[in-house]
Amino acid sequence: MITVQFNADLESLTKMMLYISEQTKLDDLPSKTKNHIELAIEEALVNIINYAYSSEKVGRLDIQCLRDDKKIKFILKDWGKPFDPTKESKKPNFDLSIEERPIGGLGIHLLRSLMDDVHYRREDDANILELRKNL
Repeated sequence: MITVQFNADLESLTKMMLYISEQTKLDDLPSKTKNHIELAIEEALVNIINYAYSSEKVGRLDIQCLRDDKKIKFILKDWGKPFDPTKESKKPNFDLSIEERPIGGLGIHLLRSLMDDVHYRREDDANILELRKNL
């Protein structure tokens, strides 16, 4: 299993997404599935970049990809503030207008909607987020 390391900053986001795109191109995936994976991963990466580390510290973000005939799984690992997105239970209220909705909360909903499994654990002072899509 290969781990690719990045700085956890917005300047590195393009490189991270190129890596994600390369991993999804290796499989014969429908473009809709690729788009769902890439959108979900990008949302998770932006959240880690924006919230895991204090604003004056650039941290590290590791990405791993595991594939077999039945699934593709991305593992995102950072050493920032603990945060378990799977514990967030509030679902966005889509009946409200955009002006009435509170800011935030859509990213976690998006992860859950686009991926088949979202799993979090805290291990050795690291946040480990696993995102799986069935093929």
